[in-house]
Amino acid sequence: MKKMIIAVTTAMMTTFALSRFAPRLEVRSVRIKATWAAWDAISGHLLTILSATARLENVNPDETDEPLRSRMHDECDRWASQVEESTR
Repeated sequence: MKKMIIAVTTAMMTTFALSRFAPRLEVRSVRIKATWAAWDAISGHLLTILSATARLENVNPDETDEPLRSRMHDECDRWASQVEESTR
């Protein structure tokens, strides 16, 4: 009988604790997920900036022939616009 009373009391206390603190944990979970989503967006923008600026530093379109030079200028403009978009 004593074991049954302990089991019932434990179940009631667990149910009470979960019903009391679960809504707080759910709200906290939403905030944590929003924070991680913001960090993911920031890291994505940071990687875009780093890769685009590295490409802009390593490419010199003036050293190439004319058909390729215009394409490289277009790519450099595209990379510069990526940097502009990511820094906003």
